[in-house]
Amino acid sequence: MTGTRHSTRAAAIAGLIALIAIGGCSRTDPDGLAFLERAGDYESEAVVSAVGDRDEMRVDAMIIVRDGQLLYREGQVAAKINTHSVRKSLIAILYGIAIERGLISLDQTLEEIGFDDTGSPLTETERQATIRDLMTARSGIYIEASGQNWDRPQRYSAQPGEEFFYNNWGFNALGEILEQQTGQPLGALIDEWLGTPLDLQHFSPADVDYDSVEGSSMRQYVIYMSADDLMRIGLLVANGGEFQGERIVSQDWITEMTAMHSSAETDPPEMFNNGFFDGYGYLWWGKQQAGSMLIAADGWGGQILYPGEVEAAGRAAKRTHQGRPPARAAGKDCEGGP
Repeated sequence: MTGTRHSTRAAAIAGLIALIAIGGCSRTDPDGLAFLERAGDYESEAVVSAVGDRDEMRVDAMIIVRDGQLLYREGQVAAKINTHSVRKSLIAILYGIAIERGLISLDQTLEEIGFDDTGSPLTETERQATIRDLMTARSGIYIEASGQNWDRPQRYSAQPGEEFFYNNWGFNALGEILEQQTGQPLGALIDEWLGTPLDLQHFSPADVDYDSVEGSSMRQYVIYMSADDLMRIGLLVANGGEFQGERIVSQDWITEMTAMHSSAETDPPEMFNNGFFDGYGYLWWGKQQAGSMLIAADGWGGQILYPGEVEAAGRAAKRTHQGRPPARAAGKDCEGGP
């Protein structure tokens, strides 16, 4: 799955959007969220106390927005970091835009769009998996995948749509499919469809890298992004697809994307990140909290985006990851290792 699960730190702040990111560079300015009004209690003693000790939690960047106002912004917020599995939730937003532009349909099968894995060709049954199956991690296609270090079921053990399994083959394929159907690389799509309308401060098309493994032609897309820019995307989702009064993606897509299409009612609870989450939408996790569903973009090592009301302001996260790419400064790579 996405690594060792982090413990939740209770905090006396309710009704907020929170983001935690891992980086490797010192804080840089200018303020990437200057458009947000500061809350009256911005970084007050009470807020700082409720957030807790970032060093103790091993958190390198944290931003909190409450009721549309900036409440807390500290750490390496302008450093572009490897978002790890948060990348998948970002891609889900792009799919909503592509669908609304008539470039793709959730109910198209891999066969219908002429898509295959040239490293491990798909069977007739596997080619019947739909885009929706991939988006909900229910494709039943179990092939070696870049970025996956957890055991997968035996190939051919499930039909498309039959079961939930957090499957990097499907997630990686979604990146390839989006590039195929739009005719553009992911970096350019993010820049055009999100970067320009959201006025992302640090992202550039070159901030998408790729890796691959033998046995599959599906490349893993790796997205680097700053905490400041991720918060802008969080605000887009929290505001139902609008950003500063401009409609970027429909409210209907945000609702459908963040609805739980798999849950402990449909699949074993341990399949949802060892039971930490309660369900999965279109590449977004869900967790019951205080009678409502909290949605989350969650990446290995502590990249977390909560576009909704969160009772806990912090979660512990490891700071260093051997063998992982280092953070990038806004505009250049940071010196030193990860």
